[in-house]
Amino acid sequence: MAGGMVLLGVLLAYLDVASAMILFSIIQLFANGGRVVAWRAYVLWPIFGRYVVGAVLAFAAMWMIAFRARQGDGLSRARLLPFMIEALPAAWRPSIEWRGVPFLTGIAATIIQMLAGVGGLFLDIFFQKSTLDRKTTNATKAVTQTFSHVVRALYFGSLAGFGDLPFWARWRRSRWRLPARRWRR
Repeated sequence: MAGGMVLLGVLLAYLDVASAMILFSIIQLFANGGRVVAWRAYVLWPIFGRYVVGAVLAFAAMWMIAFRARQGDGLSRARLLPFMIEALPAAWRPSIEWRGVPFLTGIAATIIQMLAGVGGLFLDIFFQKSTLDRKTTNATKAVTQTFSHVVRALYFGSLAGFGDLPFWARWRRSRWRLPARRWRR
Protein backbone atom coordinates (compact mmCIF):
# COMPACT_ATOMS: atom_id res chain seq x y z
CA MET A 1 0.00 0.00 0.00
CA ALA A 2 3.15 2.13 0.07
CA GLY A 3 2.08 4.48 2.86
CA GLY A 4 5.48 4.08 4.45
CA MET A 5 7.23 5.14 1.26
CA VAL A 6 5.16 8.34 1.11
CA LEU A 7 5.79 9.08 4.79
CA LEU A 8 9.52 8.46 4.42
CA GLY A 9 9.64 10.76 1.39
CA VAL A 10 8.03 13.58 3.37
CA LEU A 11 10.34 13.04 6.34
CA LEU A 12 13.46 13.00 4.14
CA ALA A 13 12.37 16.29 2.60
CA TYR A 14 12.46 17.98 6.01
CA LEU A 15 15.01 16.05 8.07
CA ASP A 16 18.47 14.59 7.66
CA VAL A 17 18.65 10.85 6.92
CA ALA A 18 19.31 9.61 10.45
CA SER A 19 16.60 11.76 12.05
CA ALA A 20 14.10 10.87 9.32
CA MET A 21 14.79 7.15 9.68
CA ILE A 22 14.47 7.27 13.47
CA LEU A 23 11.22 9.25 13.41
CA PHE A 24 9.88 7.03 10.62
CA SER A 25 10.75 3.95 12.68
CA ILE A 26 8.95 5.29 15.75
CA ILE A 27 5.80 6.15 13.78
CA GLN A 28 5.77 2.81 11.98
CA LEU A 29 6.58 0.96 15.21
CA PHE A 30 3.31 2.11 16.71
CA ALA A 31 1.34 1.44 13.52
CA ASN A 32 2.61 -2.14 13.20
CA GLY A 33 2.73 -2.64 16.96
CA GLY A 34 -1.00 -2.01 17.11
CA ARG A 35 -1.54 -4.77 14.59
CA VAL A 36 0.67 -7.10 16.61
CA VAL A 37 -1.39 -6.48 19.75
CA ALA A 38 -4.66 -7.00 17.89
CA TRP A 39 -3.56 -10.13 16.00
CA ARG A 40 -1.03 -11.66 18.45
CA ALA A 41 -2.93 -14.96 18.66
CA TYR A 42 -2.29 -15.56 14.95
CA VAL A 43 1.47 -14.90 14.85
CA LEU A 44 3.60 -17.84 13.72
CA TRP A 45 6.34 -17.49 16.33
CA PRO A 46 8.76 -20.02 14.77
CA ILE A 47 8.85 -17.95 11.56
CA PHE A 48 9.37 -14.79 13.61
CA GLY A 49 12.17 -16.39 15.64
CA ARG A 50 14.10 -17.42 12.54
CA TYR A 51 13.51 -13.99 11.03
CA VAL A 52 14.96 -12.34 14.15
CA VAL A 53 18.14 -14.44 13.96
CA GLY A 54 18.71 -13.36 10.35
CA ALA A 55 17.85 -9.73 11.11
CA VAL A 56 20.26 -9.58 14.04
CA LEU A 57 23.08 -10.99 11.91
CA ALA A 58 22.37 -8.49 9.13
CA PHE A 59 22.19 -5.65 11.67
CA ALA A 60 25.57 -6.66 13.11
CA ALA A 61 27.16 -6.84 9.66
CA MET A 62 25.74 -3.48 8.57
CA TRP A 63 26.70 -1.89 11.87
CA MET A 64 30.27 -3.19 11.64
CA ILE A 65 30.75 -1.64 8.21
CA ALA A 66 28.88 1.48 9.46
CA PHE A 67 27.06 2.15 6.19
CA ARG A 68 25.73 5.72 6.13
CA ALA A 69 23.19 6.75 3.53
CA ARG A 70 23.35 10.19 1.97
CA GLN A 71 20.32 12.48 1.90
CA GLY A 72 19.02 11.56 -1.58
CA ASP A 73 19.99 7.90 -1.55
CA GLY A 74 17.20 6.58 0.66
CA LEU A 75 14.46 8.32 -1.25
CA SER A 76 15.74 7.25 -4.66
CA ARG A 77 16.09 3.64 -3.53
CA ALA A 78 12.64 3.74 -1.95
CA ARG A 79 11.17 4.94 -5.26
CA LEU A 80 12.82 2.13 -7.22
CA LEU A 81 12.08 -0.68 -4.77
CA PRO A 82 8.48 -1.49 -5.89
CA PHE A 83 9.56 -1.68 -9.53
CA MET A 84 12.52 -3.94 -8.74
CA ILE A 85 10.27 -6.25 -6.71
CA GLU A 86 7.65 -6.45 -9.44
CA ALA A 87 10.37 -7.23 -11.99
CA LEU A 88 11.19 -10.40 -10.05
CA PRO A 89 9.51 -13.35 -11.80
CA ALA A 90 6.72 -14.97 -9.77
CA ALA A 91 8.40 -18.38 -10.03
CA TRP A 92 11.48 -17.01 -8.23
CA ARG A 93 9.50 -15.72 -5.25
CA PRO A 94 9.97 -18.02 -2.27
CA SER A 95 7.37 -18.77 0.40
CA ILE A 96 7.94 -17.71 3.99
CA GLU A 97 6.95 -21.26 5.01
CA TRP A 98 9.85 -22.95 3.24
CA ARG A 99 12.81 -24.17 5.28
CA GLY A 100 15.45 -21.49 5.75
CA VAL A 101 13.42 -18.75 4.07
CA PRO A 102 12.50 -16.87 7.28
CA PHE A 103 16.20 -16.67 8.20
CA LEU A 104 17.17 -15.42 4.72
CA THR A 105 14.21 -13.04 4.76
CA GLY A 106 15.47 -11.55 8.02
CA ILE A 107 18.87 -10.93 6.48
CA ALA A 108 17.58 -9.54 3.18
CA ALA A 109 14.75 -7.44 4.61
CA THR A 110 17.03 -5.88 7.22
CA ILE A 111 19.61 -4.93 4.61
CA ILE A 112 16.86 -3.44 2.42
CA GLN A 113 15.53 -1.52 5.46
CA MET A 114 18.98 -0.01 6.00
CA LEU A 115 19.63 0.79 2.35
CA ALA A 116 16.20 2.00 1.22
CA GLY A 117 14.51 2.81 4.51
CA VAL A 118 11.41 0.78 3.69
CA GLY A 119 11.12 -2.97 3.41
CA GLY A 120 7.42 -3.83 3.67
CA LEU A 121 7.01 -4.28 -0.07
CA PHE A 122 10.06 -6.52 -0.16
CA LEU A 123 8.74 -8.57 2.75
CA ASP A 124 5.42 -9.04 0.92
CA ILE A 125 7.01 -11.22 -1.77
CA PHE A 126 7.80 -13.88 0.83
CA PHE A 127 4.19 -14.05 2.00
CA GLN A 128 2.55 -14.06 -1.46
CA LYS A 129 3.21 -17.73 -2.21
CA SER A 130 2.45 -18.97 1.29
CA THR A 131 -0.62 -20.99 2.19
CA LEU A 132 -1.18 -18.93 5.34
CA ASP A 133 -4.61 -17.42 5.92
CA ARG A 134 -5.13 -13.67 5.94
CA LYS A 135 -5.01 -13.26 9.72
CA THR A 136 -1.82 -15.28 10.12
CA THR A 137 -0.16 -13.43 7.26
CA ASN A 138 -1.08 -10.01 8.67
CA ALA A 139 -0.04 -10.94 12.21
CA THR A 140 3.29 -12.53 11.27
CA LYS A 141 4.19 -9.75 8.87
CA ALA A 142 3.24 -7.13 11.47
CA VAL A 143 5.47 -8.65 14.15
CA THR A 144 8.44 -8.93 11.76
CA GLN A 145 7.95 -5.33 10.62
CA THR A 146 7.67 -4.12 14.22
CA PHE A 147 10.97 -5.78 15.01
CA SER A 148 12.49 -4.28 11.85
CA HIS A 149 11.46 -0.78 12.92
CA VAL A 150 13.21 -1.24 16.26
CA VAL A 151 16.34 -2.49 14.48
CA ARG A 152 16.31 0.45 12.04
CA ALA A 153 15.92 2.99 14.87
CA LEU A 154 18.81 1.39 16.77
CA TYR A 155 20.97 1.30 13.65
CA PHE A 156 20.48 4.90 12.58
CA GLY A 157 20.47 6.10 16.18
CA SER A 158 23.84 4.51 16.84
CA LEU A 159 25.36 5.88 13.63
CA ALA A 160 24.01 9.37 14.26
CA GLY A 161 25.58 9.55 17.71
CA PHE A 162 22.29 9.45 19.56
CA GLY A 163 23.81 6.76 21.73
CA ASP A 164 26.14 9.39 23.26
CA LEU A 165 23.36 11.59 24.57
CA PRO A 166 19.75 10.72 25.44
CA PHE A 167 17.18 12.08 23.02
CA TRP A 168 15.34 14.06 25.70
CA ALA A 169 18.60 15.79 26.63
CA ARG A 170 19.26 16.80 23.02
CA TRP A 171 15.74 18.20 22.70
CA ARG A 172 15.89 19.97 26.04
CA ARG A 173 19.22 21.65 25.35
CA SER A 174 18.08 23.03 22.00
CA ARG A 175 14.61 23.94 23.27
CA TRP A 176 15.71 25.87 26.34
CA ARG A 177 19.05 27.04 24.94
CA LEU A 178 21.01 25.52 27.80
CA PRO A 179 24.79 25.74 27.50
CA ALA A 180 26.65 22.63 26.47
CA ARG A 181 28.09 20.56 29.30
CA ARG A 182 31.77 21.29 29.86
CA TRP A 183 33.96 18.35 30.68
CA ARG A 184 36.75 18.72 33.21
CA ARG A 185 40.09 17.19 32.47
